[in-house]
Amino acid sequence: MLIGEAKYFRLVVFHKGKRIEKRVHRKSLPKLVSMYQDLKSQGVKCHIVGMTENRLFPPVRSIRENLEEGRLWCPYCGAWRYFNVPRAYLHAEFGSREWYMNVYRNNETRCCAWCDMPIKDYYICRVNGIYEEVWGAARRRRRKPGVRKRVSRRAS
Repeated sequence: MLIGEAKYFRLVVFHKGKRIEKRVHRKSLPKLVSMYQDLKSQGVKCHIVGMTENRLFPPVRSIRENLEEGRLWCPYCGAWRYFNVPRAYLHAEFGSREWYMNVYRNNETRCCAWCDMPIKDYYICRVNGIYEEVWGAARRRRRKPGVRKRVSRRAS
């Protein structure tokens, strides 16, 4: 099943060492594109992020070179990106972006450098063919200490 057009898009901007996001509904996409072009012409690093069908798979020519360089295809960005473990944020509020980045850091989960999507996302695993590497490892299961199997006792 392919996904339809994204309902929301984000304009991600890196300006003066800070990451700024602007979330926009798809009805306002032309306005977002004009804002993106203005920022690009000023020399600001920015990118539009959103899952669409035409971004789902990478161009065939560039796959081998980018995988050798350590990049993965991000279907949300529609570009080859580095996936890194995020840095720690102090005093992050519960439910904020920084809080989620701290969770990814504690679990050593790599995330896209632009859109912060984790490597464990289904579409990222599917597109890059790394689903078995990320999710395929067998889990080690142990009984809790001090817990015994229940023995059924019949009333006599």
